[in-house]
Amino acid sequence: MTKDLLRLRAHLSKSNNGTSILFTGAGFSFGSKNIKGEMPRDSINLSRQICKIAEIDEDDDLYYSSEYYLDNKPPNKLVDLLKSEYSIKEVSKFHELIARKSWRRVYTTNYDRVFEIASNNVGKVCESVSISSAPSQYSQNNQCVHLNGTIENLTKDALSEEFKLSDSSYVTPETLNNSKWKSTFSVDIEHASAIFFVGYSMYDLDIKRIIKNDIDVKSKTFFIVKPGEDKKEIFKLSKYGSVLDIGIDEFAKLVSEIIADDTSAQSDDLEFFSKFTITERIKEPTDNQIIELFFKGKLLQSEIFTSVTDESNYLIKRIDVDKNAQLVADGKNFLVIGEIACGKTIYIKQLSSIICSQGKDVFFLTNEEGDYKRDVTIINDISPSPIFIIDNAFRHEDVIKDLYAFFGGRATFVLAGRTDFIERTKIALANIDLNFFEEDFDHLCSDEISNLNRICNFIGYWGVKNSWSNNKKERYLSETCEGKFSSILLEFFKSEYVRNELDKFLSDLRNTKNKNRDVIFVIILLGMLPFSPRKSLVSDICGNEQIYSSEFSNNQIVKTLLTFKDGHVEISSGILSKYILNKYFSGREIVDKMIDIIAHFETIKKTSQVNDSVFKELLRFKNVNFMLPDDNRGSNLRTFFNNLKSTLSWLDRSPHFWLQYGMANMFINDFSMAKQYFENAYGTAENTPYYDTKYIDNQMARWHLEFGLTKTKPSDVFDHLQAAYKLLSSQDIDYYFCKQARFFEEYFKGFYQNFTNRNKANFQNMCEKIIARFSKSKGFIERHHGAYTDECEAMFVSILNEIKPPKK
Repeated sequence: MTKDLLRLRAHLSKSNNGTSILFTGAGFSFGSKNIKGEMPRDSINLSRQICKIAEIDEDDDLYYSSEYYLDNKPPNKLVDLLKSEYSIKEVSKFHELIARKSWRRVYTTNYDRVFEIASNNVGKVCESVSISSAPSQYSQNNQCVHLNGTIENLTKDALSEEFKLSDSSYVTPETLNNSKWKSTFSVDIEHASAIFFVGYSMYDLDIKRIIKNDIDVKSKTFFIVKPGEDKKEIFKLSKYGSVLDIGIDEFAKLVSEIIADDTSAQSDDLEFFSKFTITERIKEPTDNQIIELFFKGKLLQSEIFTSVTDESNYLIKRIDVDKNAQLVADGKNFLVIGEIACGKTIYIKQLSSIICSQGKDVFFLTNEEGDYKRDVTIINDISPSPIFIIDNAFRHEDVIKDLYAFFGGRATFVLAGRTDFIERTKIALANIDLNFFEEDFDHLCSDEISNLNRICNFIGYWGVKNSWSNNKKERYLSETCEGKFSSILLEFFKSEYVRNELDKFLSDLRNTKNKNRDVIFVIILLGMLPFSPRKSLVSDICGNEQIYSSEFSNNQIVKTLLTFKDGHVEISSGILSKYILNKYFSGREIVDKMIDIIAHFETIKKTSQVNDSVFKELLRFKNVNFMLPDDNRGSNLRTFFNNLKSTLSWLDRSPHFWLQYGMANMFINDFSMAKQYFENAYGTAENTPYYDTKYIDNQMARWHLEFGLTKTKPSDVFDHLQAAYKLLSSQDIDYYFCKQARFFEEYFKGFYQNFTNRNKANFQNMCEKIIARFSKSKGFIERHHGAYTDECEAMFVSILNEIKPPKK
């Protein structure tokens, strides 16, 4: 057996549970019979027949013959000819053998329904799909996508619109790029475990421009051609994958043999999730590897388990990780909360390694664009009590609901994300009563600070400050850096040595003519959300194929900072991303490029839930603000929202847009414009069916609370406080309520004594009513909210105790 045949067999076996793609060309229909009892014509013979009914000289050029016919003859005869030629009544045994296999999806340039009929014959339903319809209209299971149209949809009108005949059956990238299937096709190509082209030639498909110069795709692509195929044809196809001249019948026999083998689901078959496994340490990490973790975010997987079992000079062990791991192992759901670069990702991996060491099955969400519904079936087969780890949980609320509906109490969830996103997720999941315990990881405790200082000493982090005592260093980390990983890392980037080392390989980014610059920008900006884009998505946004070039892959910046995995590309460190963005790109350039990226996501947001989520995240004030440099931040924020409104004309009718614009103006203390935009949000909400104004109310309450603090006259101050209270009184007791309610402490300390007696009584009454609401909602708060609401309640109790000390 040849090397390529062994690889073919291995890839077929690996994809036995439906992870590979099948492409069928004209040669695939060999052996089938149409309603006339004949084999359907190929393009040459079809062209000759069209010439006959067009009453012109015989010609093999289908483009010419069909165009001439449509320009000079009524379409009826051509429709009849095509239906009689490509309406199939009988398929061969090898068609049925191939149809028995589970495929991720089948694509064909053929008009006939050979594959669908073969599927029906073996007891499987297969949908015939037209690329003129959106992918969301079809089920996820067993589809055959007709790139040139399908015979069952052929009408006189479809002949010139949907049915691709006069443009020949030659499929170009434009065929897909101009269709609703562009994004789905790209995901299929990049995520498939293998790609099999059966019965194709270079005349069927523009292989070069569809597969592109992607070594990852080439390594998993196979062309099945007829025995004795022309050597020139084999040579051309071999540029894009392995070519095997075994014929369709031998390929079908091989598929049948693989199906006959054990087809039980394995964790390797997972696509959306990956099963977590412990990687053993081979040797101690070097100083360079520790420094790479600090400023590049490149994590040695082998150090994760070691860091929780032994003292490590590589990672600190968070204090509660053993206790929390045991709670999760015992079936308690856990929320891991914190802002960017607080160590959430490392923590959940440390947590997982402890749980995994107890023999539990832990599944990480690793591919946001994979098919989670298919994974559910596999996980159900291989794990009685799965534990799901889902970072950026706010993007996957529907997934979490579906998993909970399927597994119920058998499944345990660890959800991670930034604070405000997780709080929204809590609200979204409240109706399924999925209860959590939670922990905020923004700040390091004193023991963690000590361990971090030990690592800083080990790698020479301190520079000239190394003369300080350990106590002084730890005070610096806990006080000056506020005990935050992100602040400590930012201090690291202020080091002259680190800046100089980074500039050695990043300086090319200053050259605006550098072809790689735009590509790297897109990857970095999306990575800050965080989102790891597919290479094809980056290529589409940039409008070129630079990401596939050797010039890009061999670039020092790319090799040093970026990680490629399963068709996706990422930069691991959010803080490094911000450093690069703010040092090598101006604020105005970031604004302009970001709007271009948003405009692209506008065109693809309906193709998947993930794309829609990323589109919305790009519009959020908080994300935009984080990406911009400090210089001219206010001006750049205004430019962003103003230009965004001009780019997406429908935004001025979106309450959410005006809400975000108002928040941007609150950030730069332009209270007048902020109020105007919040009122715009209310106005557009009135014309938006079912729009809930609670987030507008919350920000309008914030406006009153912050603007009130700028007033000097006590009655004016109280009026704004009272207006905010009225807006908050209809809101649930949650994180968003508490964020604004905590302003009451500032009003109490700064203004209470100057209020009139009546307003003092009103202030006390407000506090008492809020405390009563906390008590009334106690059960719900305990199940769905955490420390933030507890601290807020304690604040109001403290205020009331000062106003009216409790009786002894």
